[in-house]
Amino acid sequence: MLGIDLGQYQDNTNAEELELWPWHLEALEAFFTICSQWRVIAVGARIMPIGLDYTAAQSGLQLAGLSVDAEMWGDIRTIEQGALAEIRRMM
Repeated sequence: MLGIDLGQYQDNTNAEELELWPWHLEALEAFFTICSQWRVIAVGARIMPIGLDYTAAQSGLQLAGLSVDAEMWGDIRTIEQGALAEIRRMM
């Protein structure tokens, strides 16, 4: 998803060769579960994401059977901010 092959991270524990540390994989997979749940605003003729819809994200995580604690939620929000920065860069 999003150009990332998650399979390479599940079996490889050599962090120096990876762009993603294995201990962040769970948060990234959780983010991918809810990555379509953006709140957006209209700016002129453009639609601009402003962040995840946290209510929809919570529902999506629960429906997927994922349990998210405060630490993982913080990691998901960090990924959210990085995704927003990249989306805005591409606009």
